[in-house]
Amino acid sequence: MSQKSKHRRLRNLFKRNSRCYWCGCRVRIFNDKGERDKSKIGATLDHVVSRLDKNWTFGMRNKQVLSCRGCNQKREQEASRKLDPFELWARSGSYPRWM
Repeated sequence: MSQKSKHRRLRNLFKRNSRCYWCGCRVRIFNDKGERDKSKIGATLDHVVSRLDKNWTFGMRNKQVLSCRGCNQKREQEASRKLDPFELWARSGSYPRWM
């Protein structure tokens, strides 16, 4: 997905509901200076079923929701902790230097 279409989807979700899907806090796309908000309440796109989840199948339809950056990072860390490091490397396509 291109950056332009990702940002368009983010804006459309924000127009429908400006709250995080997971914790319910208000999210922002832009900060006071008009720049993309990179704080914990900055809006991000998140998949309902994490792509790092072992139960994920690529044919499965996975809904994207609006999430605050804090919830998105926390969910990503939890999902990556459940994976075997070798499986995580294989999925990401980047391998450690010693392999």
